[in-house]
Amino acid sequence: MYSFEQLNIFVTVCKTGSFSAAARKLGRVQSGISQSIANLELDLDRILFDRRGHIPILTEDGKALLPTAKSILYQKRLFDQKIAALEQQHEHEITLAVEESLSLAKIVTALEHFSHAYPTVNVHLLTAPTDDVQQLVQNGSAQLGLFYASGHIPDDIDFFHIGYNKFITVVAPNHPLAPLQEIDDGQLRHYRQLVVKARNGKVLWFTNTISSQVWYGSNHAIIKKMVIEGLGWASLPEHMVKTALKRGELVELDVVFERHGWLTAIDYIVSRQHQRGPALNGLIEFIKPCFSTDFDSKTPI
Repeated sequence: MYSFEQLNIFVTVCKTGSFSAAARKLGRVQSGISQSIANLELDLDRILFDRRGHIPILTEDGKALLPTAKSILYQKRLFDQKIAALEQQHEHEITLAVEESLSLAKIVTALEHFSHAYPTVNVHLLTAPTDDVQQLVQNGSAQLGLFYASGHIPDDIDFFHIGYNKFITVVAPNHPLAPLQEIDDGQLRHYRQLVVKARNGKVLWFTNTISSQVWYGSNHAIIKKMVIEGLGWASLPEHMVKTALKRGELVELDVVFERHGWLTAIDYIVSRQHQRGPALNGLIEFIKPCFSTDFDSKTPI
């Protein structure tokens, strides 16, 4: 009968691409990995890998069984975490990573409610661009993350929809684009665009870098200051620029292809590397209402 260990080795070989890479990741010798896969194939009476080349290639049987193997290991992890959660009242510390352009005021309000419900749990709050938030959760540095959904989520984290954030295009009042009506992409291309770039070099998936000249900043607050100083135009979260718009420090552009702004989905993601105990579940429940919207349109463009 196959074991959880064999299934884990099978999945790890598929993730890493070779027996030797799986051995390094699991701290095993390559011969042990090869023997474990061979034993699993005997137990299942199925050939999982074609070994004729330099690297093992999944057979059709292997491809068919891989999703179920992953599901079994995931359910085992949830079961083990549930047992661990039952053995203690709640977790000692939770690290929450938040996309830097989301409303921190809403997050802090949620944390205030959380502090009353779980007064002995320490919270570490991090802010970072979306791609960095995903990386923090994926590598286990954070148990919970809030970020902009891209449609592609790795299979080692869980994700759930939580709301939307609205982006609008703005410039300084003295910028050449400010007095124009019905601005199209051709006009935007002629002026410098300001864009957020994560540490890994990626920009937000919905950021269209259409200008012939692009300057980058590490977060939306920096981009906002650059726009106010007249260095270029940018798409920024509406909540971040409301005050500047009222003060006349910024002007919203009438962009024809984004007449009502851009709604982008917000997800919360949970690491599978940490136990999901009562405190983490409680924090999620306090955060869920933070980003419900009152927009007329609920569908992201």
